[in-house]
Amino acid sequence: MNFQEESGEFNCGEAEKLIKTQEEFSDKTGLPCILDVVLPSQKWTSQVLDFITSVSDAPIPIDAPSAEVRVGGLEYAKQVGILNKCVYNSLNPESKNAEYERSKETGIETAVLLAFNMKSMTASGRVEAVRQLILEAVESGIKNLLIDACVLDVPTLGSAFKATFELKNELGYPPGCGAYNAINTGRGL
Repeated sequence: MNFQEESGEFNCGEAEKLIKTQEEFSDKTGLPCILDVVLPSQKWTSQVLDFITSVSDAPIPIDAPSAEVRVGGLEYAKQVGILNKCVYNSLNPESKNAEYERSKETGIETAVLLAFNMKSMTASGRVEAVRQLILEAVESGIKNLLIDACVLDVPTLGSAFKATFELKNELGYPPGCGAYNAINTGRGL
């Protein structure tokens, strides 16, 4: 769905219809759902999060093109009392200390750890990235860790899938991956 950065406009009716369809499939299959919310900028954080919470009770991953916008989303979520529904998406090896500190200040308890290892996109490289992330995340007060094994494109699918098994066996946290990232054309809210 197209979000107009200049005006903040998007088709609320179409967005709500997609969300309700996802929730219907969740109800039919018994598989819980989570919304894929990418905040376009700090400017539109309140508009996007207010809309999402007005139409759905599903968990909200706070994702954005920058750490500043993601943390701003957490701060707004705390301000309006929805932080307990939010998932910080995501912490990765490139995350700076300031991002961990600001996340801790908000009190977010759930985060995605992205197993992105620029030096080694192998399964073992992903596991190593997550090992390092866990320590910082836990020290920042994050209690509920979700692991994204990091799919960038079709060739990375195999090593990401292998990493999910290794991560679950070694660390016990719930791993997964966005296999759709391998073929995504950039569609979103």
